[in-house]
Amino acid sequence: MPPTIAVPVRYTQVKELPSHYLNLSYLNSLKAFGFDYLLLSPGCSLSFYEQAASVCGGLLLAGGRDIHPHVYGQELLTDTVPAFPDTDELDFLCLRLFSRLKKPVLGICRGLQVINTGFGGTLHQHLPLWSPMIDHKQTDRRSQGVHSVCWKHTIPGLCTAGDQVFVNSLHHQGIDRTAPGFQVLAESPDGLAEAIYRENILGVQWHPEEMIGPEQERIFSYFRSMMSSRRIRA
Repeated sequence: MPPTIAVPVRYTQVKELPSHYLNLSYLNSLKAFGFDYLLLSPGCSLSFYEQAASVCGGLLLAGGRDIHPHVYGQELLTDTVPAFPDTDELDFLCLRLFSRLKKPVLGICRGLQVINTGFGGTLHQHLPLWSPMIDHKQTDRRSQGVHSVCWKHTIPGLCTAGDQVFVNSLHHQGIDRTAPGFQVLAESPDGLAEAIYRENILGVQWHPEEMIGPEQERIFSYFRSMMSSRRIRA
């Protein structure tokens, strides 16, 4: 039976009607690597989410709007556009439940930032104020790589220290202080952390689900391997 991945949804408005959604590229990538998935929306009971964590093999935290900076002890800057409070609440609740059970977690873009802030790290609220060297919010199509990242460590089946991969870049925030217990796995040329990890938890700042190539596919195939190994080895 395929492992089932829990995926919290995102909030939007369709013709002024409040709605939940998730980009199909995430779900298509999960299906391509043999996963089933369970979409989680806000507003259910704690026992429902606890049961979801107990029966699902892992958690995918997708992209989306900004995390409210109060989470990491900062005031809201004008360039920060927070998600709705229930989005933050659900993401952080799922992160706690799955990490408590030592089940694998994959964070993509905002998902990496949820992981980092959820475990005590901080963010740059607007990267152009920190580093004008790279435009981290591209206007090209999402499948287009716009800058390189360099792997800092070797993880068999995922990456090799010193190798570089071209990635897309669709964010204006990024990691400032890395959460305690995590190591920076990859960096962009301006020194921004583009991937972090600790046992069973992997986050990447780019969107591998929108790109084509073996380097991007390894993100999901390695996530699949974490279902059985329950461990990332550096």
